[in-house]
Amino acid sequence: MSGKNLRGQKKSERNRLDSKAVLVLLAAVLYFLAVCLTSATTGKMAGMALSVLSLALVFLFFSRLRDRIGVPLLLLAAVVLMDGISTFYAVSGKFALYEFLKVLSAFCLTLLLLAAAPEGEPGRWIASVLEGFGALAGVVSIDLLSTRWLSGSVVWVLGQFTPDYAALDGVEAGVRMTSLFVNPNVFAGVAGLGVLLSLGLARSSGTVGERRVHLVCLYVNALSFLLAFSMGASGAIALAFLVYLVLEQRQARRVRLLVLMVETLVLTAISAAAVSVTSFQAWEGVQPVPLLCTVLGAAALCAVADTLGVRLAARLDGSAKGTVLLTGGLLAALAAFVLLAFNWTGPETLSAGGALRRAAYPEPGTYSLEVQGDGAVFVNIESQNQQQTMMHTSTVLYDGPAEGAAFTVPDGSLVVYFNFSAPDGAHLETAAYSGQAGSGEVPLGYKLLPGFMANRLQGLFANENAIQRLVFFSDGMKIFRRSPVVGLGLGAFENGVKSVQSFYYETKYAHNHYIQTLAETGLVGLALFLGLLVVGQYQKQREKLNSGLTFAVAVACMAAAELLNTDYGAAGIIFILLFYALYERTVLKQAAFVGMNFLLYGFSVQIYAGFAALPMLLYNGKRGPSMKYFFYLFYPLHLLGIYFLCKIMY
Repeated sequence: MSGKNLRGQKKSERNRLDSKAVLVLLAAVLYFLAVCLTSATTGKMAGMALSVLSLALVFLFFSRLRDRIGVPLLLLAAVVLMDGISTFYAVSGKFALYEFLKVLSAFCLTLLLLAAAPEGEPGRWIASVLEGFGALAGVVSIDLLSTRWLSGSVVWVLGQFTPDYAALDGVEAGVRMTSLFVNPNVFAGVAGLGVLLSLGLARSSGTVGERRVHLVCLYVNALSFLLAFSMGASGAIALAFLVYLVLEQRQARRVRLLVLMVETLVLTAISAAAVSVTSFQAWEGVQPVPLLCTVLGAAALCAVADTLGVRLAARLDGSAKGTVLLTGGLLAALAAFVLLAFNWTGPETLSAGGALRRAAYPEPGTYSLEVQGDGAVFVNIESQNQQQTMMHTSTVLYDGPAEGAAFTVPDGSLVVYFNFSAPDGAHLETAAYSGQAGSGEVPLGYKLLPGFMANRLQGLFANENAIQRLVFFSDGMKIFRRSPVVGLGLGAFENGVKSVQSFYYETKYAHNHYIQTLAETGLVGLALFLGLLVVGQYQKQREKLNSGLTFAVAVACMAAAELLNTDYGAAGIIFILLFYALYERTVLKQAAFVGMNFLLYGFSVQIYAGFAALPMLLYNGKRGPSMKYFFYLFYPLHLLGIYFLCKIMY
């Protein structure tokens, strides 16, 4: 082939890729607008318009869709159909129809993507569109903290159709970014999915240019996810990363994936810290830092991934031991960082009119507070017991000048909050409480945590959201028991929760999709939803029958464990699968066990189970002497011995 023909072929290939990228971008923008317009005031019209449009495209592209219809899509349609049927017997009346329109809109968007996806790799094209949608939502949300040039234009366009975006502030002052979607937890779910899609697309890109586009989307999704800082979503995505690494079969891909995860985490953490310090307050004018961090960080990730990342991955590619050591080292470093970040504190400076909220866990009793520093400082001290954490209320123990403050912690208190304020500004050096029941330090400035993370993590060991959601789960199961087979219809939880709650609270959702499904469409709806998950995995690995059956059994066991409230619940099944998947990789298996244990249970008493990894590392794969009858006796006898020891001592 002549040089001229070769250059022409390369130019044609570039043009083809450019047109493909433009199509993906256009589809992502349209998808973004469609999602935004399914808001409160325009949801009905948007649902009807999407239904008509999807029917038209199904008719026009029927032959293409016919080839893409499989069992997963049919099961998804069955889930939507069951939701629709439930509106006929729903206890919530017309409200159920409004809820169904949301489900129908989402299904129509799925059909539109399937119909619009070009031949070749439709799945990759759809993943790219969803990745782009997440990145676009992330950029607009970040710009709400920054210049508002881009976000202002988007809000203006949306304002021509709906007033729902007219009063966006974009931030919960000092805590986190609330996003274009107002609810940071919902937004974190969108950004988290974008991160996972971007990782897979960047890892499998065929050209340098395509890889860089996905890296930019990865960085934007990751930064916006971190700025939204949903603790539940953070734990879920950390678990997803670990599972992603474990399930990756090829050593080379696993290495590149791990290196890319680390690069992204480091760079986004640096940018998130800068944004939180400069821009986590009510917007008062152009603040360039958030957008600058977004642009420069994305460029930095492309540069680092193409240089240091490639070299490090190449060096580790042929070394399974090196990969294991890197994984174990990262997990150990992460655990050490978390422990150090929680415990390394120091002074804190309050600006004029500023406030600082910190938590401690003193035992019941009377205490005095001693604050050392400069300036006039006032403190409001409040405590919460279990019921108060669920109701988001508290008992005020003291309110006044910090100097000479005294307070009494009541019985049953889970956490005590110290709310410091300084009308004229102040520097707090230390804050400590002491009394007959003990003494302790009140943490002030966290050396290793950005302010928004430190503020969000206060009261972590008595987190009111986590405790309250356990109540949501329990009340959701009460509603489910009223009609266990087909449920009480869409909207059953929101409209029926007041009839089963033991104290008043308001919530729209159970914050658990399985329980929400049980309450609304019963065991039939849950079976369809779980079938969708199982068949989707089986279709992906249909050549491996045993893997598909294992996955199906595992999902069923996890669901049963959660429904029956067994010890360890679904987490216990995850540990079993983890040990099975990594049976022959001793070091990686134990490192993953320690990391998974920490991610699932945090600093609870279960963290000590991680020390079991040490004796398990010594296991040589051979069966030892049979001692089952010894342990049959030892287990009850040692519990009995501990009981009598406690009786003697106490």
